[in-house]
Order: sequence, then C-alpha cells, then structure tokens
Amino acid sequence: MFFCVKLVYVPELTASVKRSFFVSSDSGYAVFSAKVSDSDFNWEESMITLTGEIADLKVGESYEFSGQLTEHPRYGKQFKVVDYQSVLPNDNDGLVDFLSSDLFPGIGRTTAEKVVDSLGSKTIELLTSDDSQLQTLSLTKKQLATLKKGLLENQEKTSAFSQTGKYGLSQSLIERLFDEYGLMFTTMLAENPYQFIGQVEGFTFDSAEQVARVDNFQDEKAQIQGAIVYALLSDQQENGGTYLTETQLFAAVAALLHSDPGFFDKEISENLQLLKTKKRIVLIDDRISLVESYNLERAVVKDLKRLISFPEAKDKQPLAAKTDAALDKDQLAAVKSVFQNRITILTGGPGTGKTTVIKEVIHQWHAAASKSQENDEEDHKKTVLLAAPTGRAAARITEVTGKEAVTIHRLLGATADGYFDFDESNQLQAGLIVVDEMSMVDLALFQHFLCAVPNHCTLLLVGDKDQLASVGAGQILNDLILSEKFATVQLQTNHRQTKGSGIDLLSQDMKQGIVNPAMFQNSKDVSFFALEEYQLDRGINRILSAAMRFGIKKEDLQIITPTNRLVDLLNQLARPFLIDSDGQVDLSADFLPGDRVMQQENDPEKGVNNGDIGYVTAAHLQGPVRSRFLSVDFLGSLVTYKENEIKQLRLSYASTVHKSQGSEFKNVIFVLTSTFNNFVTRNLVYTGVTRAEKSLIMIGSQAAFTDAINNPTPLRQTNLVSLLGGKKTLVAQKETNIEAEPAAPTAAPRLFTLSKQLIDSGRIDPMIGMADITPRDFLQND
Repeated sequence: MFFCVKLVYVPELTASVKRSFFVSSDSGYAVFSAKVSDSDFNWEESMITLTGEIADLKVGESYEFSGQLTEHPRYGKQFKVVDYQSVLPNDNDGLVDFLSSDLFPGIGRTTAEKVVDSLGSKTIELLTSDDSQLQTLSLTKKQLATLKKGLLENQEKTSAFSQTGKYGLSQSLIERLFDEYGLMFTTMLAENPYQFIGQVEGFTFDSAEQVARVDNFQDEKAQIQGAIVYALLSDQQENGGTYLTETQLFAAVAALLHSDPGFFDKEISENLQLLKTKKRIVLIDDRISLVESYNLERAVVKDLKRLISFPEAKDKQPLAAKTDAALDKDQLAAVKSVFQNRITILTGGPGTGKTTVIKEVIHQWHAAASKSQENDEEDHKKTVLLAAPTGRAAARITEVTGKEAVTIHRLLGATADGYFDFDESNQLQAGLIVVDEMSMVDLALFQHFLCAVPNHCTLLLVGDKDQLASVGAGQILNDLILSEKFATVQLQTNHRQTKGSGIDLLSQDMKQGIVNPAMFQNSKDVSFFALEEYQLDRGINRILSAAMRFGIKKEDLQIITPTNRLVDLLNQLARPFLIDSDGQVDLSADFLPGDRVMQQENDPEKGVNNGDIGYVTAAHLQGPVRSRFLSVDFLGSLVTYKENEIKQLRLSYASTVHKSQGSEFKNVIFVLTSTFNNFVTRNLVYTGVTRAEKSLIMIGSQAAFTDAINNPTPLRQTNLVSLLGGKKTLVAQKETNIEAEPAAPTAAPRLFTLSKQLIDSGRIDPMIGMADITPRDFLQND
C-alpha cells in the first residue's frame, strides 16, 4: 500500500517589528509593520505588513515568522502570520533597534548605534561571550549594567525558544511559560505537559497534546486529568459557571479525548478522585468544581455572613430628614431598607428610579450623620463611598448624585501586579458603601471587595438583574437575590413610560420575551432599518449623515453590536463622521487627535480601567520608537501612552454590548444582522438597547432580533446559592459541548496506538466504530 503525502509550502521570513498599527486585546488580532532581513519568497521591499493573532509582538524585537502572503483590497500585500518565534537580529539596523528597545531601559538609539558601529554584526555574540568588549565602548556604568543584564536575560529566553520551537507553541505562550517558571519550564514540559493546564493562561488541552505528540509522551492519567481540568476551566471561561455536573463533565472529557461517550467513564471517575486528593477539584454531590473558584465562593459566603451577623446598631431607625424626592412605594421601601438591614439589594430596569434611590439614601445618611453623637474617632462610620465596575458607570453616578464615585478597582487600590491595597488586614473606612451595576461584578472581584468591607459597614448593591451577567465567572447579583437571604427591593414602576418613552416600552417587552411588531415600526424615539451586513457601508453612511444634519452631537452617538466581529468595520465606517476634528484628516493613521478611544484593560498605574472612553489629544507616532506617544483625555484626566502601550486602546465609535454595559448614551445605533449565530440572547439585546437614553436606531434583520428575544439566557451553574443555604433553584441545563481544539494539520488526533495488547486486555474493542455497520453497507447499490 502506498501513501501519497502532499507537501504544503509555508512561506517564512525573518523581520524586526517597527510599528504597531492596530492591536485588539480581546481577540489578539493585530497589525504591525516590520523590516525584512530575510525571506524564502520573492519580496523586494524593505518593509512588510504583518497581520494575525500577534498582539504580543514587541516593537524593536526580531522574529522568525511563518504564514502566507495575502492581498488586501485596500491595503495591498500583507503577510498573514500563522506562527512566530523570537530571534536575535543579525543586521546592523536590527541590532540598533534591538538595543534601543524597551528591553534595555536607558539605552537610547545614539548609544545603540555607537555599540553596533564598534562591534558590527557580531555585537550580541561578543557582548555575551566577552565582558572585556563592554569596557571598550566608553559607556557609563549604568549603561554597561543595563546592556549586560538585558543581554543575559534575553539569552536565556532565546535558549528557551530554541528548545521548545519543535512543539509548535505560539511565541506568546512560550513567553508566558518562561515568565512564570523561567528556563525550568522546558524540563517541566517534557515531564508532564498537562500540568500547565489551568496554571498558565492560554495553555490549553491542545497545547499539551501538541507537546505530547512530539515527545511521544504517553501517560493516560496525566492526559485524562488534564482533560478534566481543561473541561472545567473552559466552561467557566465560556459560560461563566463554577461547576459541571458529572454527566456534563464526562461528555466534555470524552469530546476532548476523541472517544465515544462512556468509553473512558471508569478512568475519568478514578482520576476525579486523584484530582480531589491533589486538591485540584472539589466534588459536592453531583457538582464538580475547580478548587480555586469553589474557594472564592466559600470566601464570599463567609464575608457575607460576617457582615449580616454583626450587631445592628441602627435597627429600624426612621429616616433622619424629610425627603424632597417624589418616591413611589418601592423606592421608599428601598431607602428604609438601607437603614434597617446591613445589606440591601436594589434591582430594576431602566427608568425605574434606581439612581433616585441612591441619591435619597446618600441624603438621609448624611442627615443621620449630622445628628449622630458618635465621637470623632468614629467619624469614618459617617463616610459614604460610591463605586461601580467601570469608569463610565462611576462617572454617571457622580454626574447624577453630585458625589464622587470611583471604579471598584480604584476603591480597593488595585496595583499593577494584580494586588489590592485594601483587604481583610487593611479595610475600607466607611459606614455606607453603594455599588452600582452589580450585574457586571464577577466572583473574583466581589470576593476582593467583600474582604475589604469592615464589620460595621452597610452595603447597598444596585443593578438590573435582567442585564448580562459578568464577563468573568459567577452571577453575583442574581445569586444573592435567588438565595433569599438578603433584603431585596425590586422597582416596578417605569417613570419614563409616562413620558412616552418607546425605548423603555420596548425594553419591557424584550425583558418578558415579547416580540412586539411595533418594534420594527418607526416611532418618536425608536427606528428600525432592515439591512444586511453587506449593506452596512451604505446604511451607516446614510444614517450618520442624517444624524449630523439633525444636529446630533458626535459625542452623544454610540454604535453597539453583540460581538467584536463587526466592531472594527463599524469603527472605520463611523470614524469619518464622528471624529472630533475641525477639518479633513488622513484617516489612514491608526489614531488621530480627536479620535474617540476605549481602554481595553485595567491599568492602575495610569488610573484607567477596562471600558473607559476618552479622546485623543495628541498623536506622535513617527520618528524613533522611544519618542512615539499618544495622549488621551479621560473625563479631564490626561493619560500618556508609549508606543508599546498603545495596544491598550481601541477606536470606540462602535463597541460590543459587554464593553458598553454600565454606560448610557443619548443616542444608540444597535446592529444585529442575520449573519450572527444563535448565541445572541435576549439579555444581550436587552442590555444593548437599554444603553440608549434619548433615541434608538436598530439596524439589521427582523428574524435576528426575533430569534434573540426568543432565546433567553439560562442561569449560570454556580454554588453560591446552595452555599448561602438558599433554596435549590432550577437551573436550565445547558448542553455542555466542549469541542476538542483543532489538531495540528499534519497530525491525527492522539490517543493510543491500536495494538494487539490493548485489544487482548479489553481496553479497545476490535469492532470499534463498527456498531452500526451491516454487510449490506459493503454492497454496491444499483
């Protein structure tokens, strides 16, 4: 028997990264320009554009890339990167860029040029092998120390890349492994690649399988344990739950092992017990959780019980001041609850007056504090702190209450290394803490917050339980309500409806799963345009042109869509209309003065958080790498970004529903075309449309909107309600279908090699895969 093997040519090139054009921290997709030093295909230009999931590339460093040449209709030829690994530069220009990069702080381009001019193309080799070479360069002691340290560190990293290149792991993943374990990770990979699952971000079950195939690593226990951990981790990241049932887990592991359901059930059960012994998982009844998430839930319960069990000094205290606000009975009940309970939960849809309650609670608290006879040492108990998950949400509270509100991260004193200044040993000094937009708060953040709350403190937790749950694991707001252990007030009356708000009538219908035909008919503040994705170019242009003619302010209009897939396109379509510029500008640049941008990650050192929106005030992206920067105004706070930090930003004329949650915009264009898959749920659309205050324009397919409204989001599978001692709640059982990641193109899915020993031992049925086949299947049909 002969096998025909098709050899596929994969273009390769070596280049040093010069400039970042676009980086998405969500998807990892990025566009860079690089200077080519070598390639195995015909490329006559000095520069090349790189695209792909390459967000971790560093400007100034050199890499070996593999991928394919593509032709973009607008931007011309580009190199789509499939894989890459770090290399040391071998030409003088590349060496200068390398030595003047951020790897060597304090070494400018002039100094780097002096070093390379002196030592030539063997600069790295000479510097790392012979210390005496450093003494001939006429550099300061600090510069000499910086060069030596940077070269030694990079030499070790380069060694790690060369040792692990055979596995086909991505550059960014190898860097994370190196940062976490140093050069030791190469030995650990050979010992057991599955041990990194759940320990290193981005190290998946497929990553471990790739290493195992290359090293011919065959350890069934390690493989199955890795599959169990990865199945639990994947569900937590994708669905937000904190446990899987036994049935769900067994099905997910079987899918990862490419086996028939039930085939490995005995082995999975045995390895579950081993993982429990190793304290990697927790088994409670039919629920299986990762120990880290289970411990977070237990810590939340412990702190909640600590707070509500602390002696209540203000039990049934009447309101301290006459209220000037026109409160309905539910609003008044909520205000009173804050003075009668240690923890109060306030929920309600848009327009029901949650903010009015917050304002009145603050008013009453300060009135009570002014009458208090407590001594000066207890003045902190009179303090009110206001917080929200995002900067935009915090700014909105400040705007409507007149009291300063901050993000939860800033409230807790988040640091760049992931720690918090305030915790159980250094708690916040306040008598009342109000947290808005609680539906966005995930399990990990809530646990950090609670441990910093002092015993005597009162909490008011506010949010819309029908909005999207948090991006991270957990469904804190819903679980606290479902537990029935905390005073909860739901606001029912929509005060905006009396003013004829079509947006609020629409949101009420959506929340109840009602597809009202009126939503597809234009009204005073709601419009619908039937457009498909290929028509967006013309449609967005016409709508924005009309909006500008009608005098809508640029900053008051926001485009929202369910996922990142359309955000980049919508940003480019909207940018010519919404950029805050007096005259015509060259829109080919990544960022320009006047651009509206959004922060994509928390950066405590800069004081900005994921989701914050600002405007570019200055953009200097030409010239030497070290002199390039961007300045952004975030609500009056000016933040400067070096070029290697600009990837934290993204144009924000359009954003996803998740990124817009916690914000309100006067005018919203919501895009939902028929090309979206059925993952779009009622909560997603409800959250998107309720960002609009004044007007809402819906663009897309009636069928897509109808399907979404008819697709409710099931409750997440979490342990919090049961740990709080609440009643068992019916949770919509979702089909857990964790598909095995695609194997490398040249390798078949790896399990075991079919052998006589495995058949004789009963481990593999010799008739495997033949269960539904009969002799008739082998007969040729007429």
